[in-house]
Amino acid sequence: MTQNNRVVDSDPFVDNVTGEGVEPTDIIPRSALEARLQGLKNPESTLPIHEQMLDAANNPSNILSALTDAYYGLPPRKFEEFLNMEVQILGAIIYQHGPFKGKDGLDHPEGYYQVKLLSLDEKGDPLIIVTGSQGVAMHMFHAMKAHGWWLFDEPQTYRFRKGEKAHFMENVRHDLKKLLAPPKVEAKK
Repeated sequence: MTQNNRVVDSDPFVDNVTGEGVEPTDIIPRSALEARLQGLKNPESTLPIHEQMLDAANNPSNILSALTDAYYGLPPRKFEEFLNMEVQILGAIIYQHGPFKGKDGLDHPEGYYQVKLLSLDEKGDPLIIVTGSQGVAMHMFHAMKAHGWWLFDEPQTYRFRKGEKAHFMENVRHDLKKLLAPPKVEAKK
């Protein structure tokens, strides 16, 4: 994996804020995503983007508290656990990692991102699904522009897939073929 133009080993990283082990495949390095996120950030704030978007959220305080409990307090599950399944997503954030210390013993700067998706398990309890896929991050960036950060305006159902080296999500409501097909003209009798 390349980080800040230098190669690092593939051992897990540790988030300096949460103490949570972070696999390199679970984080997105600086990228086009960062350029998109810069347009949303308040340049006068030192808060990470997900916290700025929480502050801007228009939800009652008890809902915001429940959301932070879920996103920050639940053990995350891997995207791979849900491959080839349709998953109802209630909300999402693009989590901006703070600085972390790698197993190489070096301090690494902030600027890595992770997609966190809010869903419900089979019992109806909240669960968090994480991925470091840059493609999924860009997809969710645009979905969050339409449906909101943290909690969507309405649940969205996605089909989770994996290609050779990448994760993919497809909103099952969007049938591009139907959306782009020209309207059928009825034959006159």
